Amino acid sequence: MATKPTKLPAWNTGGANNTEPSGAEKIAGWTVGQQPPSSYFNWLQKLYYEWAAYLDDLEAQAMNWTAEHIFDEKITVSTTNATSNAVTATGGSTAGHGVSGTAQVGSTGTGVVGLALGSGHGVSGAAVNAAANGGNFVNNANSATALKGTSTGTSSYGVWGEGKSAGVKGLGTSGGNGGTFTGDSGAAGIEATGGATNGIGGIFTGRTAAGVYATRDDSTTLPVITADGSIDFNGATYTSAGTGFTNKLTVENLIKAWGVFYSDAPSVGPTLLESFNCSATSITNPGGICRIDFQDDMADTNYAVIATVMYHSTIRDHYFRMHSRTTGYFEFTLNALDTPFTAATYAELVPGTDNGVTVSFMVIGEQ
Repeated sequence: MATKPTKLPAWNTGGANNTEPSGAEKIAGWTVGQQPPSSYFNWLQKLYYEWAAYLDDLEAQAMNWTAEHIFDEKITVSTTNATSNAVTATGGSTAGHGVSGTAQVGSTGTGVVGLALGSGHGVSGAAVNAAANGGNFVNNANSATALKGTSTGTSSYGVWGEGKSAGVKGLGTSGGNGGTFTGDSGAAGIEATGGATNGIGGIFTGRTAAGVYATRDDSTTLPVITADGSIDFNGATYTSAGTGFTNKLTVENLIKAWGVFYSDAPSVGPTLLESFNCSATSITNPGGICRIDFQDDMADTNYAVIATVMYHSTIRDHYFRMHSRTTGYFEFTLNALDTPFTAATYAELVPGTDNGVTVSFMVIGEQ
């Protein structure tokens, strides 16, 4: 490559004695034996100088390219403006992409690499139309990466996606993954935060496989999923009777209520020592009918109550027997084994101030 000259062909910079030839003269050019005036040569050489000066400063000019340009070598773009974008690309109005990056077949490179040094974004994609995408990254090679985001700042992000329907959408083909996220030591592979009102951190929909598949590759003793809060199954539907769910957690096999009921009346009376979704207890006398009220009602009365009975005395053995079930509460009695199906009286249930009975129960069913 030739060396760039250090001097410009400056000429007639003052503009004196400078005359532009007429259009006809420009078409005909110099005629044989013509002696053009010096003002014509001053005009021509001054124009040479002006074009040379413009081309010499071309790298610093703001250019408006109106046609496609192909570069055989790499392009490096940087900006000294603290708030400007290094590259701003707008796709065609129908289905064009703002930036289309493709890594060569067999290469271990990346189609698009963005590096943010401050609080900006390495790659920022925005879509205007309702069905458009802010960024579209497709991986057609076996070991290539369609989109890779790297962040080394304390509170920065490798990839930031904002969208009305989804900030980041990943589509995996047969046998592939829509997205793979790996966290560094002590860091999260993916972090999703929903909006302040009713936003959801992430929505995962499965087709013929699970919507979310979580596994560990370093230890079988640590939890696969850690939830700092409750898990909501309200959107799930109940299955029909007889459907098998081996080693699966569903809305039907969750414990909907449980408690530890104790009484040694008259000193204590009926008490829930520990409970979940239970609000009150009572015992009616005579008959010894015990009632447990739910805080949140069951969907119907076809729920199961599983209970065990322990006495703190030497009185005769009794067993737990359901008396009635409603959506808001259930009732039970403790019946003597030697007098089947005869409800124990209140005195038999709690024979004295130093003796009592403990009933542990749990409820499973639709809610």
